[in-house]
This record gives sequence, structure tokens and C-alpha cells, in this order.
Amino acid sequence: MANHQIQTQYTLCSTSAGANPTLWSPFLHCVMVWRTYNWDPGIVGQTMIRRHTSKALFSNLCNNIPSKYAETIGVHTLFHANRPKWTAHSISPECSQALSLLLTRLGILGYSKTESTSLWQHAGKSFTISKRHIGNSRIEFKDQGNTTFGEIVHILRVDSHPGPLFVIRPFRPLTHLDESKSPYHSYPYLKARVMYRQPLPLRVIALDDLFGHSALVENDAGAMNIPAPTVNLISLRSLGISEMASTYTDLDPKPT
Repeated sequence: MANHQIQTQYTLCSTSAGANPTLWSPFLHCVMVWRTYNWDPGIVGQTMIRRHTSKALFSNLCNNIPSKYAETIGVHTLFHANRPKWTAHSISPECSQALSLLLTRLGILGYSKTESTSLWQHAGKSFTISKRHIGNSRIEFKDQGNTTFGEIVHILRVDSHPGPLFVIRPFRPLTHLDESKSPYHSYPYLKARVMYRQPLPLRVIALDDLFGHSALVENDAGAMNIPAPTVNLISLRSLGISEMASTYTDLDPKPT
């Protein structure tokens, strides 16, 4: 890409973001950054953005349609075709420890039964475990007051809590030195980060801490002069209207 093209795109994005950062999709900025660093912008392309936004718009429409019309077009059938199938699940010691930490913070003393599913639909979007669909397992979430990224390993429910619980393998934050090398370091409003590919220990989060999906690009060691393998991550939560409202279309009775 020619230098004047990079400068033109940079000026356009910076000027518009300076006026109102929320009006611009983070992808416009990331394409500029990826092209500046000679990365392939086709990895995260317009097709993903269009599909993500179209699905969000359709889901939001169905969730807010009057009941008599919803019955006519079969909204109930559309949204319950992929209800989660819960099965008994035995968790690992690491997962058990992470689950106990969350339940303690929620004021829940314990549990006697654990079940799992591979799919959960929330706010018109599908969240899955990584073994089922790696793209739908990559998320942005809140962890002890901080916003971060990771992959869903398990989706659980226990008899002492009414909603789903997500077992996450978080990506590891960069050190202060490596963070200064990130192309997003000076643009916090992009909702994008570079993190180490090596994960942290498991975390368990509740549904309220789940923000939305994220897009990911893997980098080899040495990219951006960071010695360890890294990942570029960008939040997708700003791309869909239905993120503004939660719709619990998949709530089954809790395990008995």
C-alpha cells in the first residue's frame, strides 16, 4: 500500500474518531494499522462485519416484534431451534477451583450438580466452546473489574445458580515494555489489544460479565518486536444493535 494511501486513511480515521470515536467501527482503524505493518487485511474482512451486523439487526427485530406477528412468522421456532442440550459434566480440579472462586464472590456456598452444554445463545448471538466453533468461543469479558479477552472452554450450570457460567481461558496481558510496542497503545478507543498467545489459568464468569465476541489474528514470535507469540484482538460488541438489550431465549429450568 502506498505511503500516501496510508496517510490518507490514517488522517480520515483520526479526524473522524477525534470528533466522535463511537461513530467509527474499530475495524476501520485496524485495517489501517494492519496495512501499515504489512499485515493481510483480508483476514478480518467486510464479510464478517456484514454477517455480524445483519444477524444482530435480524435478532433485534425478532426480539421486539409484536407478539401476534411473532406467532405468525414463527419467531419462537427460529429462536428455539438450537436450544442448549445440557448433560452431566465432571469438571477438572483447575475448573473446580475457578468455579468455587466465582460462586464465593456471588455469595453462593456450594453446589451439588454440574451440567455442561456446547452452545449458549444470548442477545441474538451464539457463544460456543472452542471445540465446537473456535470463532464463536473467542470473547471479550469482564474479569475482576478489568476488560480482557479469552476463549470459552466450557459452558456450565450448577444447581445453586440460575444462569449459565462460562469457563474461560484468558489470554495473557503484555508486560509494560511490550505493551508500548503495540500499535493500539495510543488508541484506547479502538477496543483492540495485543496479548500473549500463552493463556492464563482458567477463569469462570457469569453471564453479566460477558460483553460479546472478539476477532483474533495470531502473530509469530518477533512480530512488532515482541519476542513471544502474540494475538491481535478486537472487540465486536459495538457492531450490533442487539448488544444493547439482553434476551434470555435459552433459559431452561436449572438442574434438579
